[in-house]
Amino acid sequence: MSRVSPYTELVARGILVILLAALPVVAGKLFAWQGMLVALAVFIAAFFSLMGLLGKPQRVGLRVVDYALIGMLVWVAVSMTRTVYLHASLLALMQLLSYFTAFWLARTLLGRRPWQQAAGGAILVGGVLAAVWGLNEYVRTTAISGQTTWRIYGPFFNPNLLAGYLLLALPVAVAVVWWNRTQADFQDRSLLTIAAGFVIVLMSVALLLTGSKGGLLAAAVVIIVLAFTLPRPGTRLAGRVRRLAVIVLGAVLVVALLAPPIRVRVLSAFTTQRRSAAFRYYTWKTTTQMIRQRPLLGFGPGSYEYVQPQFAIAGFTRTAHQTPLQIAAETGLPSLVLLLVALSAIVIELCSRINRAPPGQRLLAAAALAAFIALAAEPAVKGLQIDARWPQVGRVILMVILLAGCWLLARGLHSQALAAQGEQLARQGIPSAAIARIKRAIALDPLDAKHYEALATFLVGEMQLVGPGSLQKAVGAQRRAIALVPTKPSLQRELAHLYALLGDLPAAVGAAQKAVQLYPNYTKGWLTLAELQATSGQPAAALASYRRVTELYLSANMPASRWGWPRRCLRCIFSKCRCAARL
Repeated sequence: MSRVSPYTELVARGILVILLAALPVVAGKLFAWQGMLVALAVFIAAFFSLMGLLGKPQRVGLRVVDYALIGMLVWVAVSMTRTVYLHASLLALMQLLSYFTAFWLARTLLGRRPWQQAAGGAILVGGVLAAVWGLNEYVRTTAISGQTTWRIYGPFFNPNLLAGYLLLALPVAVAVVWWNRTQADFQDRSLLTIAAGFVIVLMSVALLLTGSKGGLLAAAVVIIVLAFTLPRPGTRLAGRVRRLAVIVLGAVLVVALLAPPIRVRVLSAFTTQRRSAAFRYYTWKTTTQMIRQRPLLGFGPGSYEYVQPQFAIAGFTRTAHQTPLQIAAETGLPSLVLLLVALSAIVIELCSRINRAPPGQRLLAAAALAAFIALAAEPAVKGLQIDARWPQVGRVILMVILLAGCWLLARGLHSQALAAQGEQLARQGIPSAAIARIKRAIALDPLDAKHYEALATFLVGEMQLVGPGSLQKAVGAQRRAIALVPTKPSLQRELAHLYALLGDLPAAVGAAQKAVQLYPNYTKGWLTLAELQATSGQPAAALASYRRVTELYLSANMPASRWGWPRRCLRCIFSKCRCAARL
């Protein structure tokens, strides 16, 4: 345990615990401002932690997990040299650095039992908050629309993320409540047991209502891991727990088939939901092609959604639905290998602690292994260790870097706030004020292409008040956004619309063609191209583009039946035969 000042240590620990409790709310939607806010909070906690180390002798021990994480950070920074969108890569690097910093701070500051309990309790609070949020959403949705198959999102971007967070919170909740129960007196045990049962049931119901098939399978894995790690091997209790796990697995399966969101998705897995499985398969195949093109450095951290359309076999998606594949596509295969080494080191240490830890901490280690949360484990991670003195100059330099990072993140947050104000003013019909806000946002964060895209939209709205002069400025703003993100097809499509408003149809057609080149399956892009080609007197080209729109629409809405592919193949063969006969 590092010797830090009591006051700075208290502030740093408090920030970490509050962040763990509020994480679903402040980071669940994957907005840019949420990532900046989380990173800013972590960097402030790190700054206060380092402040307490000034003037005190300190030795630092680097282990396998530390070398792997530092190596991954360095490789991600190097991969930014090949990025297609610098702003997204900078934000992704800042977020990754904040995650690793939070891990290192937790190992240093949350090693003692009271703070481990506080951290576990914070995760428990976050899990309960997410579950209540999702259950309230389900009740309101079913009450208004009667849609009992609704999949709850809660405070997250999609149901699968909510399911993943609940799977992390459930084992930690069991561990924290059990640990507190072993430390409490006899009068408190019944109350804690009731509270534990209520919390576990609450989060389990929310997990089922997410309708996540992967979440259900992961829940079964969690139950199996806990059954084999909680009790001591070879004891009578171990046999009882494993028999209980079998019963719980059966009960989970029965309840899952009774829960409408899960039941519909499981029973339709062989009919309508086959399209969902096929989409994931083609997304993974797309991501594999991206990895093959740039296996070492990838396309840059945070750049997946800006590159995926070029390789898309099916439709557009922001994520690869497979974290290892997305990491390899964005930052290269070496980055993925380094991350796997770090995670393997953590798993090895957790398994070791399960065999040698006292009963109370054994449960914590088992829950951490089941949920794969390293924050519940104590600092020691086995492997190569090099102890060296941490010089004062190094601490000061690191504090300066943290302050610079906090300053940049504060500017980014201010920029996001100004952009949000601009959008609100534009909706209220005050384009001049909206333009003033977005220009201030651009001055604070000139690398964000979304600001220039918003500026172009606001300038088009101002055209009715000040005349067509603002339309030329809108084109300039849109071209600046394209210069920052040249691989985003929607920017080219919007530029085509702007050229059409200016009356420059050849330039509009060229921009629309560029959009469909970047994203060959872009239905809206092909439709825009067809309309512009028809307007500019190119009926044959417009007809071909409209046919492409029809093909994409039919392929996206084709019923997923058992004989769908053979029918389409036979239809294609017969059509070719008819064409050959006519010739």
